[in-house]
Parts: sequence; structure tokens; C-alpha cells
Amino acid sequence: MHKILWPVLLIVSLAGCGGGGGAASIPVAPTPVTPAATVPGAPSSVTAAGGDGKITVSFTAPSSDGGAAISGYTASCTGGSTTATGTGTASPITVGGLANGTAYSCTVTATNRIGNSTASTAASATPVAAVSVAADFPGDIVLGAPTDTSMRMKLYSVDRSGTLTIAYKAATDASETQSAPQNLVAGKVLDVTLNALRANTAYQYRVILRQAGSVTDTVSKNYRFQTARPKGQSFTFTVQADSHMDENSDVDQYKRTLANVLADQPDFHVDLGDTFMTEKHAEPLTAVIAQPTSKATLDARYRYERANFGLLTHSAPLFLVNGNHDAELGWLVDGSAQSLPMWASQARLEFFPIPTPNAFYTGDSFVDPIAGNRVAWYSWNWGDAQFIVLDPFWNTATKPGADAWNFTLGARQYQWLVDTLSKSTATFKFVFLHNIVGGLDGAMRGGIEAAPFYEWGGKNSDGSAGFAQKRPGWAAPIHDLLVKYKVTAVFKGHDHVYVRQELDGVVYQTVPQPSAKNNNSGANIASDYHYAAGTIVSSSGHLRVTVTPSKVTSQYVRAWLPKDENTTRRNGQVDHEWTVNAPAGVSPQKITGPAKVGR
Repeated sequence: MHKILWPVLLIVSLAGCGGGGGAASIPVAPTPVTPAATVPGAPSSVTAAGGDGKITVSFTAPSSDGGAAISGYTASCTGGSTTATGTGTASPITVGGLANGTAYSCTVTATNRIGNSTASTAASATPVAAVSVAADFPGDIVLGAPTDTSMRMKLYSVDRSGTLTIAYKAATDASETQSAPQNLVAGKVLDVTLNALRANTAYQYRVILRQAGSVTDTVSKNYRFQTARPKGQSFTFTVQADSHMDENSDVDQYKRTLANVLADQPDFHVDLGDTFMTEKHAEPLTAVIAQPTSKATLDARYRYERANFGLLTHSAPLFLVNGNHDAELGWLVDGSAQSLPMWASQARLEFFPIPTPNAFYTGDSFVDPIAGNRVAWYSWNWGDAQFIVLDPFWNTATKPGADAWNFTLGARQYQWLVDTLSKSTATFKFVFLHNIVGGLDGAMRGGIEAAPFYEWGGKNSDGSAGFAQKRPGWAAPIHDLLVKYKVTAVFKGHDHVYVRQELDGVVYQTVPQPSAKNNNSGANIASDYHYAAGTIVSSSGHLRVTVTPSKVTSQYVRAWLPKDENTTRRNGQVDHEWTVNAPAGVSPQKITGPAKVGR
């Protein structure tokens, strides 16, 4: 049998030691009292930033959590009668589902286990559509008519319409300026002028297009332009002639030349004519066919060349010179508004930003009864140089042929040239035209060999003096004016070859074709077109001309396609160069003389 052991409960009473014999008490610490928790304080430093259909709200956590850990935050954005919210555990919080273009007021509250804080101070923002960066503007841009305070541009898109703005700034500025919104219509040229610009300033710009029905902007690449330079400033301009896009031209070769021009970053680019070929062709790159019979057919040529120029002219303002194949020909003027020369003149002004006489430009202010103000000849100053564009075609009422005296600037343009040269204080003076007024044959060919004759040089074809009889009351032949007023150079095209010549101190520069298929025909062309002297180089390419206060340097930059390059043919190489120093004096005596007023 087992014995059961019951537990014994011992109660021990502790007695104090010592003589007192009484019981001692042990002090007990008071139990702490925990305050009741409250809601958190309000978040502070609230900011809001608009996005596409959303606002991002940033904030600083409250200094007090109310005695309970903050579990989250709520951002509320109210626009009109609509409120949307977003939640999160930290800053920032995104509130979505918002209307683009609507202003919203946004606050933030903090939450713990007790409840929500009071709302923070409000911050405002407006959602905006997302921006997508395009590879390029969906069309072409042609800059033109630059001044010291303005830049004109014409924009064109075949198939895009919408609201367009130009965002621009000086290269040293931190922020952009935006132009007023413009309405771009597909198939229509949009003419925009930027005003109140700073002189002698490099600008960059972007084209922003909001297409019709879209909530997204398309933004172009950054492009550039330069406002007019004052005296004492160096600069570069470029020249081409006779792109002549027909069966004898290569479009890839031409585009190669334009790419080389763009790489030069010129202040502007001058085209010497035979560009649109409306007198010869109805459509690009076809064999010779009948003249265009409608304005629509002719306009197609101008749109085609706009697309070519658009590879360059978004960053280099373009100046146009009329050529004989560009159809603005006096001998085709028949008194009808529905005719080739009228259509051509209208198209040039419609599709390209042509300078008009103002405080910066001088030129043709005559209003033709049918064609209006054509502005086919004009002048401007840039740095230490003056630029003069001439047009001998509109005022030539009879097609040049056996009698080259028929070919003329006309009395009005001639007197303007006299006045322009006589008043000039520029160190360097440049004259641009398609071909010498006269030439050595019915096709108006030649350089200094042709310069002594007809209106240009004053002699008849047999070498006898003819100017006084043929141009009664005119001051002097054109070449004599150039010598008298110390013109630096005449840049001409027409003959599709590079020839540098000099006569009586004036450089005569024939500019090569930028699109020629045959790159080694210079000597043959020069011989066929009556050149007997000078430096002769084959096509293709362009001229790069640098002007400093003390000298002018012209370089012939060759264009070679990759398939044609070798150790001696390198794209971009300089095949010829010439330099002219500043003349000793630039204020000769004025040549005066009456001139008849007429076409």
C-alpha cells in the first residue's frame, strides 16, 4: 500500500532583524498612467505636380503621430465639383483619374488607429497631356527673311493638322518662350514669325504640334537659327546653284550636298536658281515634257523642293534667286493671271519666306498689276558684308537669242542697284544672280569672257561700244558699277560647273551643281560654255564662305556618295579655296544717272 504524501503549505512571515523587533515595510513604485491616444497632426510642406490625367502630391510627415503609429496617408484633389483620392504609406502619393486641363486643389490627411488628421494646407496643380518626342516635325520647315529682331518660318505637312506652337530660347537662357498657338492645316503652308528677338544671338527652338483629336503633343528635335550679326562679327554662309532635279540629276547626290551644308551650320543659305524647273518639267525626276498646264501641277514642284530643302532649312534660313527654268519669265507674261509665270511667282511667295522691303531689307516694292509685289530682287547687310540678289528674267520681255541686249535687269531694278551700291558702307559686297545679263550666246552662258558685253559690260558682240545707244540715260554698265563700288564677288550659277575667275578686282564665281550624276565633267562643261580662264573643278558640292572683318574665304566643299568615295574622293573635302582681303577703302564716289521707270 502506498503512502500518500500531502503537500504542506508553509507561510513564512519575514521579520526584521535588529533590536526593534517590529515588522518592516517595502516601498512600491507607482504604476505609470498612459495618456489616451489622439489623431495625428496634419502633414506639412504640401506640393502638387500635374501629369497626364494625374497629380503627384508630395508632403512632409506630421511632427506628431498622436500617440499611435501612422498607418497611412490620403491625398484628395478637388476640381470643380469632382474629388478624387489616392492613398499611400509615405510621400509622394499619386491621384489618378483626373481631367487634363482642369485645375485641382489638393490636400493630405494622416491616419492612425484613432482616426484621420485635419487636412493639410492645399496645393494646386493642373494635369497635362503626356509629351512624346518625335524623330522630327511631321513635315518640313523653311526658315527665311532673318533680321536682327525676327525670324520667319513656313511650316508644311502633307497629312497632319492641329494646333502648333514654337518653343524657343537663346542658347544661354534657362527657360523657353512659346509663340501664340497657330492652326496648322494639312496641305497648307503655315507662316509664323518670331519677333522681339535679340540681335547677334544664337537661338534654339522646337515645334510642338497637338494634332486634331489628340491629347498628346508631338515635339520636334531641337533646331537652331542665328539673328543678324553686327559689324565686327565673323560668320559663315553657304551657296548652291542649279539643283536641277531632272533626268540628269541624282536625288541622293543632292541630299548628300544638303547634309554637308547643314554640317557647316551656316547663318543662312543662298540658292542661285534653276531649282523648281517649272519651265521644263511638270513632275520631279521625269524626262522633259510639256509645260505645266495648271497651278496645281506647278505647285507640286514647289512642294517637292520644299521637302528637299527641309533637310537643311530648319536650321539655315534660305534665300532664293530666280533661274531661267523657274518660269518667272517676262517673255511668257501674256497679261493673264492664269499663266505659268504668274503661277510660279505666286508659288514662290506661298511656299517660301521671301524677304520684303522693310527696315532691314531693301528691294522690289513695285506692285505688278497682276502678279502683285513679287520681291524678286533685294538686299540686306550681315556683319561686315552686304548681300544683293538680282533677277534679270521678269523684266526681259523678249526671249534672249540673237540679240543679247534684249536681256535686262530693267530700268527700275538697275537704278535700285546703283542706289544700293552707292549708299553701302559694307566692307565686303556680294552680288547673287543666276547668270550674267547678256552672256556669249543665246543660252546666256559664260563668266568673265561674257562680262564685257551687252548690259553687263557695255560692248556689242563685235566689241564695239553699245551701252550709250542701247541703255540711254543709264549711268554705266553693270560690271563698271561693280568695279567702282568695290564689289568683292559675283556668285552665279547656270553653267553647272565650278569656275573661279577674276576681272578688274571682282571675283566671278560660277557655283557648281549640287546634284550632278557625272562628277568629272568640269573641263568639258567649261569649254562648251565658253570659259577660257580660271580655276575649273567638276561637280558636285557647295560653297562655304566665311566672312571676318578682315577677309573673305570661299571653299568648294565636295559631295561624294559612299559608293563613289576612295582615297582621293572624300565627302566633305575642300577641292578649291580662295581668299580676298578687305579693301583699303569702301566709300567710292557715287555713280549717278537717270533711269527710265518701267519693266
